[in-house]
Order: sequence, then structure tokens, then C-alpha cells
Amino acid sequence: MKCIRMSESEDPRFRFKLVDRVAFRTGTGEPSRDDRGVIVEGVIEYEEGGGAYDDRYEVKRDGGGFFGARYFDLIKLEPEG
Repeated sequence: MKCIRMSESEDPRFRFKLVDRVAFRTGTGEPSRDDRGVIVEGVIEYEEGGGAYDDRYEVKRDGGGFFGARYFDLIKLEPEG
């Protein structure tokens, strides 16, 4: 198993970018009001030779603290302004 860190690579397999605003996807598919913030790190795990890969992200919460999530548990938010 190989790993690529977002902070060390611009690998196109990352579905989000550093500082993208995201929210955790609730059970109803809506963005969480509490678990939202900006991407501060990501990791891709893959097997050499191709096939499926897994990308996970660390998010800095707006109110402080962090949470981790897989790509399918996150929703990209529009920039505030």
C-alpha cells in the first residue's frame, strides 16, 4: 500500500484541494451545520499498478478543532462572501 499526502503533491486524484470549504454530509445528505470548515490535509492510499484508491481528508472546523472524513462524506461549500 502506498500513500500520497496532499501537502506534498498535486495528484489529480484528490477530489478536494487545500483550503476548500466543506461540510460533513448528514444522513439525509444535507451539509452539517456543526461539522464544517476547510481542508488542511488529505491522504490517498493505493496499490501500485492501478485499481481503486481511497482519499481521506482532515478538516479544520470553523469553531475550532478538527475532524477527518472520506471524500464521500464531504460536501463542497460555496465560498462565503
